Parts: sequence; C-alpha cells; structure tokens
Amino acid sequence: SAISGRLFAFLERHFNRHIRSVQP
Repeated sequence: SAISGRLFAFLERHFNRHIRSVQP
C-alpha cells in the first residue's frame, strides 16, 4: 500500500543517514 511505501522510504532515509554518519 501507499502507506507501507512511505514508511519504508522514511526508514530507508533515516538508516541511510545513520550509515553515512558512521562510515568515513
């Protein structure tokens, strides 16, 4: 559903930010 897609995109962005912050 649309909500599921939006939630997944939000989590992906959040995790991506964390991973980028951890990696050099």
